[in-house]
Amino acid sequence: MDTFFNTDTILVSCYYLVDPKPGRSHEKYKEWFNYMIKSLVTPLIIYTDIDSMKYLNVKHSLIKYEIVPFEELHYYCWGISFWEGQQKKDLNRTRSWKLSLLYNEKCYFIKRALTKYNANWFVWCDIGCFRDIKDFYFPCVNHLPENKMTLLSIEPFQEYEYNTGYIFHPERQIRIGGGVQIATAEVWNKWFKIYNDMFLHYVNNSTVNCDQSLLASIYMKHTDLINLINAKTTKYTVDKWFYLLEIAGRRELITILVPLYNGVEYLKEALNSVIEQTFDRWKVIIGINGHSYESSIFKTVNDILLELNDDRIIVKTYQTKGKVDTLNEMTKDCYTHWVSLLDVDDRWHTDKLRDQVPYLFKYDVVGSLAKYFGKSNSTPSIPAGEIHRFHNFYESNPIINSSVIIRRIDALWIDRFYLEDYDLWLRLFKKNKKFYNVDKILTYHRIHLDSYFNSSGNQDVNGLINYHKNNKI
Repeated sequence: MDTFFNTDTILVSCYYLVDPKPGRSHEKYKEWFNYMIKSLVTPLIIYTDIDSMKYLNVKHSLIKYEIVPFEELHYYCWGISFWEGQQKKDLNRTRSWKLSLLYNEKCYFIKRALTKYNANWFVWCDIGCFRDIKDFYFPCVNHLPENKMTLLSIEPFQEYEYNTGYIFHPERQIRIGGGVQIATAEVWNKWFKIYNDMFLHYVNNSTVNCDQSLLASIYMKHTDLINLINAKTTKYTVDKWFYLLEIAGRRELITILVPLYNGVEYLKEALNSVIEQTFDRWKVIIGINGHSYESSIFKTVNDILLELNDDRIIVKTYQTKGKVDTLNEMTKDCYTHWVSLLDVDDRWHTDKLRDQVPYLFKYDVVGSLAKYFGKSNSTPSIPAGEIHRFHNFYESNPIINSSVIIRRIDALWIDRFYLEDYDLWLRLFKKNKKFYNVDKILTYHRIHLDSYFNSSGNQDVNGLINYHKNNKI
């Protein structure tokens, strides 16, 4: 497996300089492609050939081109005469057979990506789906069902169509859009055979010029495997054909986790430091553990949220014991690709997120310098820059907990020697993850006499370091 990307979601598309649809041009597709890039938050694999890649002429840290000559595509094996014959049958006389081949090739582009790259989710998106600049990040899909293929329902099925052998006529009976297709690797592995079987069925009974007909028939036969989202127009979706972009998009880039057991008297100060951020694409989850919805703690938190009146902040109670279990459960409720930590008694500089965001696509863990306040106003010795390259993680903890932004897929805490944060950094360091500390004081860590989380026992730094020295992971 290629380990070039550290992600749980991979976006896949293709681009070939074949004759486009009437009224469209490759200049227009290039423009739409650049709109897609503006929303991109996961790696994008583009299958293409040399000339088409040169035409796109786009370099981006999240984009990787896979060169596959058109003649090596899976469905090209049917031969030019077959595809030319299909084109003669096409009700859309202006559609080239090469375009029809690409429509059907989508799942096999995914198969190539799945074979080479390691991720849980694989998302197909036509390169021309972004017809304008979207006010959200894409794709963010872990809120969708993991056991189904998510597709867009363009028009409702008619009663007479509910037949597993029904043939849908292209151009006349458009029921499902094929521009965006979302599923886990497990579902895609089932989908390849299902699609190819339907392809053969349509070869024998109709035409294979448009994948929309095949997708509609697959839904009739494998309803339980498909999650259909009804298309509609909204504030963010002008053309309902592209509504699935919005379903798989998120305005928030980062989810901020604020675990809470004690220390509620500091909560408002911490939250205000988030609300005042110059970067505003965030969501906050306050995770209360050890207290019920009927508790005075929950009432106090709710009163604070009513006063702040910001719908980006939510509160949840967790039936967990301790900070570690609570953080792990909170992470499961995150739909963004990055999570940030803020201890309830700490606060942030107004530019913290703004100054860290540019590093998120290059590094796995991004922190900052910090300053103490409260019982101390000193400045801890924290290294800056690419600390995975020069800092000895076994000598000292180089990350201030409330400064960190981490990829959600790496955020798994273990209660080891009561040093869950340092333990996580050591585990990630041993996995060759990349760390970066912004060379600015962006985090303020409160020093006080009491501990404001429900853990007990003594921290054992030497015990933790020895454990990691003697264990590979």
